[in-house]
Parts: sequence; structure tokens; C-alpha cells
Amino acid sequence: MIRKSKNIILAIALLLTPAIMFGQTPIPLGVLSSFEAYAGIGAVTNSGTLKGDVGSHTGAITGCDGPPSFVGTVYHNDSTTLQAREDMLWMYINLNNLPVTNFSHPAAFGSGETLNPGVYSIPSAGSLAGTITLKGGANDFYVFKFEGAFTIGIGSTVILAGGLRPANVFWIANGAISATPTLASNRTSIKGTLFSYPGAITLGGNCDLEGRMLSTNGAISTGVNSVALRPLGVCTIPIPCLDPKKPVHDVLGTIDDFIFFTNNGAVTNVSTSGIVGSIGADNGSLSGFESSTHIRSFELGPINTVTNQAALDLNSAYTQLMAIPATVPSGTIPAHSPTFGLSAQPGEILIPGVYDVATAASLTGYLTLDGGGDPNAVFIIRINGAFTVTSRAKVILKNGTRASNVFWITTNAHAIAMGTWSSMRGTIIAGGACTMGASGNLEGRMLSRNGAVAFSTGTAYNEALCNISSNWTLPIELLSFTAVSKNAHLQLNWATASEVNNDYFTLERSPNGVWWETVKKVDGSGNSKHILDYSWNDNSPYTGISYYRLKQTDFDGKTETFNIVSVEQSEAEELQAYPNPVVHTVTLLGVNQDQQLRIFNTAGIDVTNSTNISLSPSKKTLLDMSHLSKGMYYVDNGEKPVQVIKL
Repeated sequence: MIRKSKNIILAIALLLTPAIMFGQTPIPLGVLSSFEAYAGIGAVTNSGTLKGDVGSHTGAITGCDGPPSFVGTVYHNDSTTLQAREDMLWMYINLNNLPVTNFSHPAAFGSGETLNPGVYSIPSAGSLAGTITLKGGANDFYVFKFEGAFTIGIGSTVILAGGLRPANVFWIANGAISATPTLASNRTSIKGTLFSYPGAITLGGNCDLEGRMLSTNGAISTGVNSVALRPLGVCTIPIPCLDPKKPVHDVLGTIDDFIFFTNNGAVTNVSTSGIVGSIGADNGSLSGFESSTHIRSFELGPINTVTNQAALDLNSAYTQLMAIPATVPSGTIPAHSPTFGLSAQPGEILIPGVYDVATAASLTGYLTLDGGGDPNAVFIIRINGAFTVTSRAKVILKNGTRASNVFWITTNAHAIAMGTWSSMRGTIIAGGACTMGASGNLEGRMLSRNGAVAFSTGTAYNEALCNISSNWTLPIELLSFTAVSKNAHLQLNWATASEVNNDYFTLERSPNGVWWETVKKVDGSGNSKHILDYSWNDNSPYTGISYYRLKQTDFDGKTETFNIVSVEQSEAEELQAYPNPVVHTVTLLGVNQDQQLRIFNTAGIDVTNSTNISLSPSKKTLLDMSHLSKGMYYVDNGEKPVQVIKL
């Protein structure tokens, strides 16, 4: 994948999408832009008509054998479907992070209503019945978010008015999505992408969809006489972007790379989650992440220099953050009570500061951290007791506040427990256990100095949604990244068109696209305006398919991770020689055209003469040994040498 300068991308976006202002960029779909139906985990079954690519990383694909019922490309358990899982996670993060504009709409949509563009949040399952009109221009958008299943009734119709496009409409459910089968005389017509996170998607018989079907974990099926078409055009929903600035209190060190980490305890996950950031324990265990989409690495101590340093850095960060003077100290005016948040949106509005709470504390409802337009606004909440976040409590960042400048800290061995459907922002440092209930959402980190870290069926990430400014370019422009089988080893090749401030590359390997290990660090070239080629041989790949990803790190510590590639190791063909012993010419089998032959005597001296190596009419390799003295020789093709006796 070619990496472009981000100011070039911004310039194009500004020209093509007038509604997008500086500091915003359209939501990227990645490889999913060509898909009509994709399931990260789950089968795809087509009994109608599908037009657009179809894929599943784990699950069977049926009914997609070709026109007229299917027009597109099928992808199954390969590097494309693995990349699609990551792209789908980023898409969900971006959509879920959009500011909600309507909290008050009932869970039932339709019945002839007309809506205005915006983001609609429903704290329960939802439904659509009858007709609904969505009005707006070509770059306006609608995002409907349901905290539960979404059901589309018989004969429901979505009408787009004023130039609004299906590519900018999303129906997102934290549960299954189903369009009830109907009669041909009363067809259901849906506009927009159906996105289940997680759950099955069922498009019943005689239902029409102009939009994608995406599921993180659930089967996708289309009924008889149904029609699903990939929407035309690109998605122009804008997401906010921040300049790539370090936090005001840059104290995390290597722990900055982690999303979940504990000095001492287990790190666990339940069911299917989406996670961006490294996961580690210096003294403990890691479990439950097999079915989740995870971007970055797993690190497990105690014999691990990465986790050893992270543990030291976590303790150091805690010490430094606790030493910052309080600006809103407990017991003085203005003091803050142990209870944060208010039930009505936008909830309690907190100004920047360092808050000390002398007892256990809780967060209920909504809490808005208002930076007042200052991107360096800092919010540090230090609690001398346990901290409880109730179900569906939400922290909202406003007016320049960045998650990297928000810290939630409990002292001593006090735990932090966040409820189901809670939404937190900032780095969370617990003295004891640190947990988040099912369907939670976290932008920041969950860290424990001495206790378990537990997560469940949610989304967690510690990177900004995008980093963009008018004068910042990516450290490298990657031209290619490939993996090829070379008999007993696999060869990784990549090339850059230019490099700026490039420190090093990291190659990571995985047997399944979930568990990643670092296998090689390759120095970059600092600054270059020329094409540079890199290569590394993996001499101990996994049996079967190996997945690889390339990560680049610049001198400032910023990283960029590129697309995943996969390759299956081919069986190495054993080198054979006949006749053996030989008087004049020996025939060799198992020599590839890219291999170099060398002949060594028993003293290890190279006696190769390339003019004595030729190809027979049947393309077999012939080696003339008539000039050599009698004795034993080793013929080596770079894999496994064979002994040849010269008479």
C-alpha cells in the first residue's frame, strides 16, 4: 500500500468534499470499500443477488459462484480478509466516536417521519417500520447507533431526499440486524450500510439494500429474491483530526504503547472485542483474545525486557502524576464531591485541573471535560479509594480536550470498575484491579499497578483517530511489502520511495492474525529521497500459513503499521544427485533457478567452477566433475547439501 503525504491527502479532500473543513478527514474504509458483504467471524450465505466483493475471515461462503446472482470477488481466510477485520475495527471506532446530535429519538423509527442529518443514539434495541425520509445533501450523513439489535419490518422503505447518498448512511447495532422477509408485491427498500458489532445480519426474501453488510462476529445471509448492491461513490463522513502533539505530562514512557497492562495479575478478555494497542503483563497471564480483532502485539513477562521496562515506567508515571500539585484540592473551594456526572446530556461540565478526592468515588451519567479551546488542557482525577463507573456512564471530550491529557488514578490497592456500556476517555491507572463490563468503549489505557485487568466484548484504542496537519508528512512512503516462499524459508521484501526521520522497521509474525510476535528489527535509513529495498529471511516460519506485518518507528517514537501479508511455506525439495558415485557428470534434482550452486571439498574449500554447470534438454541441472580429483565433495544449493563421491 502506497503511503502518501498527509497534507496531499488533506488537499484532495478539501477539493473534492467542500463540507469537510480543515482539521477533518473522511472516514477511511480501507479494503472494505470494494465489499458488499464481509464477516470477520461467520458464514456468508447468498440466496439472492449480491453485487460487490464478499469475504469472511472465519466462515464458509456459499451462493457466490458467479453471475447473475453474484458479481464480485470472493475472499476467504487470506491477507485481504485479515486486513478487512482491522479496517472494519477502525471504521467502527471512527463512527462510534462521532459526537451524538440526537439522544432523544424513540427506539422506533419510521411511520412516515422525516429526519435531519446527524448522529442518533438509542440506548436499547431499535426498529424501523413503514417509511422514513432522510433529507440532506451529497456530503451530509446519518449514523444510527443502537445499543442492542435492530429489526426492519415488512415493507419498510428508506427514502433519501435532496441528494443524500447511501454511502453516507450507517445503521449500527450492538446485536443482530434483521430485515423481515416480505412478499414481492410489498418489497422492503433499505438505504445505507448495515453494521453489526457483533451479531448476525439477515436480509430477508424480497428485500432490497443499497449499502454494505458488515459484521464483526456473526453470519450474513440474503434471502430469495433479495438484492444487495454496494453503494456508489465514497463515504465523506468527516472525523475530527488532531495535530500529532505529545501530552503535556509526557510521563508514560514505554507504557504509552499499551492498551491493557498490569505489573502483577492476569489480563483477560471475554468474547469478541476490538482492540488497538499492545497487551501485556509483567507477572501474570494473557487470555481470551483469540476471537478478537487486535492491532499491535502481546507481551508477557517476567522474562521479557519489554514488560520489565513497562512495569518500571508504569510505577514512575504513577509517582510523577501523584506529585503534580492539585488545582482543585479536596476540602477547599472549589471542591468536588466524590460523585462525578449528571444524568442529563451534556451532564456535568468539568474545567481543566488536577482533582483530588479523599474517598471512594463514582461516575454516573454524563461527564464533559471541556478544554475551553486549549489542546493542552489537562484533567487529572486522583481518588484515594475505589472508583466505580456505572452502566452507560459516558465521558465526553470537548473544545480541544485530548484523551492523552486525561488521567484517572486510584491510590494504594484501590480498584477501578467500569460498568457495561460505559464510555471512558483517558489513561486509567488503578492500584488494584481495573475492569470494564461488556460493550464498553475506551479511548486511552487500562493499567494496573497490582491487580487484574479485565475487558469484555467492547472497543478499546489508544491512538488518535487520525493525525493531520498542513506541514506534517509520514516518515516513509512505502511502495511495496511482500512475502514469498523460498523452500525452507520465507522471504520478506519491502521498498520505500522516500524516508523522513525514519529510525527502524519492526517485522511481526503471527500464526493466525491474532497473536503477534516481534521477529526482526531492521534499521531505517533516516532520511532518503531515493527508492530503497529491504529484505529479511525467516528461517523458522510457522507450519502452513504465516502472517506478517511491518511497523515503522521514527526518531520521535511515532509508529505506523502497514498492511498485513500472508504466505504459505512450500515444501523444500530435497537436493538429489545421480549417478553417485560419479566419474564425469552428475545430474542434480531439486535446484531452483534462483539458487546458486557451490561445491566444497572435505576441507571446506570452495572448488566451484560455474562453467561446469549447465542445463540438460529436460531442464535438469548438470554438474561436470571430471576435472576434480577423486574423493568426497559436498554440493550445496543454500538449503541442504548433498554428498557426492568422485571416482
